[in-house]
Amino acid sequence: MILTEQQKQQVIEFLKKRVGNTSCPECQNADLKIGDRLTALCTMTEENKAHPVEFYRLVPLTCHFCGYVRLFDAKAVGIVK
Repeated sequence: MILTEQQKQQVIEFLKKRVGNTSCPECQNADLKIGDRLTALCTMTEENKAHPVEFYRLVPLTCHFCGYVRLFDAKAVGIVK
């Protein structure tokens, strides 16, 4: 899913309200970029044999200095239901 400018602004507002410090935890660089697309993290579930894979939709926040990537749950951010 490609993030619209409005959704990226929603991510920025979420980070300001809930996270506060958005600088890179590795190198302290303040130049971080919200990814253009959501990222998916796949988990395997043994409980549900019909659907053994679940996906978490995540918003990547990448440091352009050291390459560190932070991931935020798109549902918690409010850009997916």
